[in-house]
Amino acid sequence: MKTTDPLLGTLVDGRYRIDALLARGGMASVYRGTDMRLQRAVAVKFIHPHLAQQPDFTERFIREARAAAALSNPHIVNVHDQGVLSSAQGERAYIVMELVEGPDLRSELTTHGSFTLGVALDITRQVLIALAAAHRKGIVHRDVKPENILLTESIPTAHPLAPPTFVAKVGDFGLARVVSDATSSHSGQLLGTVAYIAPEIVKGGNSAAPADIYAVGIMLYELIAGRQPFTGESPVAVAYAHVNEPMPRLSTLADWIPAHIDSLIAALTAKDPQQRPADGGTALALVEQATAALPPSELLRRIPVFPTRPRKVPTKVAETASAPIQPTAALPGGAHLVGTPLSAPGVPTPSRNATEISPGVSAAQTQRYEATSSSGTGASSTSAPKTSETLSTPNASGGAESLSSSGTINAPSAPRTATTLETFTPSQQQRPRRSKKPFVLAALIVAVLGALGGGGYWWFTAGPGLRVPIPSVAGKTLQQATATLKAAGFTSTDAHEFSDSVKKDLVIGTNPESGAKIHPSQPVTVIVSDGVEYLTVPNVVSMASDEAQATLTKARFVPAVKEAWSQTVPKGVVISQDPAASKSVPHDSTISIVISKGKEPLTVPAFGERSGADYAKLLESTGFTVQITEQFSDSVAEGALISVNPRPGTQLFRGDAVAIVVSKGPELVDVPNVVGKQQGDATQILEKAGFNVSVKEFLGGYFGTVRLQDPAAGAKARKGSTITITVV
Repeated sequence: MKTTDPLLGTLVDGRYRIDALLARGGMASVYRGTDMRLQRAVAVKFIHPHLAQQPDFTERFIREARAAAALSNPHIVNVHDQGVLSSAQGERAYIVMELVEGPDLRSELTTHGSFTLGVALDITRQVLIALAAAHRKGIVHRDVKPENILLTESIPTAHPLAPPTFVAKVGDFGLARVVSDATSSHSGQLLGTVAYIAPEIVKGGNSAAPADIYAVGIMLYELIAGRQPFTGESPVAVAYAHVNEPMPRLSTLADWIPAHIDSLIAALTAKDPQQRPADGGTALALVEQATAALPPSELLRRIPVFPTRPRKVPTKVAETASAPIQPTAALPGGAHLVGTPLSAPGVPTPSRNATEISPGVSAAQTQRYEATSSSGTGASSTSAPKTSETLSTPNASGGAESLSSSGTINAPSAPRTATTLETFTPSQQQRPRRSKKPFVLAALIVAVLGALGGGGYWWFTAGPGLRVPIPSVAGKTLQQATATLKAAGFTSTDAHEFSDSVKKDLVIGTNPESGAKIHPSQPVTVIVSDGVEYLTVPNVVSMASDEAQATLTKARFVPAVKEAWSQTVPKGVVISQDPAASKSVPHDSTISIVISKGKEPLTVPAFGERSGADYAKLLESTGFTVQITEQFSDSVAEGALISVNPRPGTQLFRGDAVAIVVSKGPELVDVPNVVGKQQGDATQILEKAGFNVSVKEFLGGYFGTVRLQDPAAGAKARKGSTITITVV
């Protein structure tokens, strides 16, 4: 039977006219409205009447308005107003928001299958701009996913070279908290979507800014790959995958994916939140850096994914009578698996995840439908149905938190008549639709409950959920380690590695590491030490300095460079090395190399009062070679320096020659014998020998014969000296 929504045509607070129902979600209904004062289209979000009576949900609804209103950013859906409407159905809180006419990101991803690298990075960049603004205000979104990203227009495909013109806007701050609240240990709630939930939240940790970054990294992978990195038959399996499985690499799907894109996603989705970017601003810088490093041709490439044809949305989901929740089975840590329908294998994945189960709805009967606007964004696109499945954990109040198969972890409320979610389009109301899979779902419920029978522990004590800590075997022999692991129920293989600290043939550790909890069917690799690794030193003598250092570094040694003067090795060339070439030394040894500075420059020293012999010694000690020449000198004493070439003060190099001339004193010759010779002959002989002649006459020198000479014949006399002869 068709009904008319009582809010249609209503004028809220005399200002906002309700024009059409856009979507009805788990917590609120979203309408298209008109701001009569400013004459603009808006989206008006009303909390459901039955939730308005519960303070916790009303508080969360108002918190969404405050969180979003505190932010002003072109990439965040703006909140214009908030208030409470008094109607026949009671008081209902509402939020007035910016109306985004375009589709949500989930519907675009469903249409396209995947995006080009450039579009995926640009969407991520815009989302991080929004999160950076939120994180600066101390607000954590806690539910980042494609359903909560609205686009001002569809993503074009006709002109891939044209730059995108759409604007991505982050909406639905219903799960947002300020950091002080988000990290509270007594909040009693774990909120988020399982496909994008950070490992620390699954393990019961804090929900801080790095958790938003993790969700962005998962979403970036999905936009490029066309599928989520972690999937499973149940939300429990997906949650465990987030905690325990390594992030898959896009390059395994397409070898053209640049390595730094895989590295970017790995950084955003690190298991340890301390290893992720601290906030949206830091992550934004990484994304912009990675994008700038890509050539334009790479930005246009895309992993081909066949688009999913949108499923027809049923016109209406009928109300059902409430039913008691099925008995729960205990899980580790006090968690319980509620007996709710599981998604049957082979059922197509809907185009977007559902949000939360409405309080009071029987988890065993719920089938959920959701539209983008049900997230509080004001968009008009709708989604396909999805069967719910929940993992509950007791909270402080004695209720249970639930992890739905659609991906939402939510808190319970008081029981009431179960009403499933409804989705509308502005042009028509919807018709009832009965689920076609009740028997399949019931069979799966029976199978799961049966498996969890016998005390409820089989799955986690003997089945696939069993996790056993790996014992420490470090320092043991391989035989001892294998025996220890076998006693703990593990099979093992061995691998060998060099180690600087663990002796040869002893165990370094295991992979996975000791203490890690894994299923016993997963083999453990025992890493055995081969001791210190030794390498052969390469020969780098006579190499240029740069080449020698590169050769040593490539050989995994540490080069230590010294310089020295060399008479024979050109400047910049290796003179020697230590240890010598071909010697086997530890891999991290330092190899000293001596690089030639060329010939050493020297200055010819002054000789001062030094004798020729002393100056020659000074030149040799300075580094010169000495060339000595002796020369008679009438003016320079014997043994003294006559000259130096090159002259003192001249710049030479070590080993160069310096010529010096040392005086032998005056030159001496034998005095010839002229006694008995006539005066004329004697004079001629003495002058020819280089002497001057002085004549003395005795008794008048009548006969002209030389009777005496001085110096005497045979004596040594300096050339030019005077020889006196006596003539009779």
